[in-house]
Amino acid sequence: VHDPMMVGEVGFDGQIMNYFVKYGVSYILKSTNANSITMVVWDNEKSLQLIRQLKEVFYQVKAEPMAIVCAMGTNIALPGFLYQAAKALYEKGINVESFAQSLMQINMQFVIRREHYEDAVIALNDALCKKREIAH
Repeated sequence: VHDPMMVGEVGFDGQIMNYFVKYGVSYILKSTNANSITMVVWDNEKSLQLIRQLKEVFYQVKAEPMAIVCAMGTNIALPGFLYQAAKALYEKGINVESFAQSLMQINMQFVIRREHYEDAVIALNDALCKKREIAH
């Protein structure tokens, strides 16, 4: 959801979430900035109904088929870990369409095009797991 008028508007996110509740849809990922909110939902009929409703209400709503790949663990809160993950995807020609990570730093979520899913899983595994096993 993109809207240039949402900058500094208290409760804008809440307006969107009311529709999520109405349609019984839970998001998998949510990332925000000054004038847009990205949410990833399951590709099903309830989500399609929600998206149709959001398009009627909000300035700009973009919905595209995507996939999420994650790096998870209690040992990823290290300088350079995000860099290594993003670099691994970059080296395979995979663009990160959106990204989310909380302050707990136990789950990095990369939103990518669906056609890159398998290559992304392999790239992250090779860059983040195999090299670390050798280092021990």
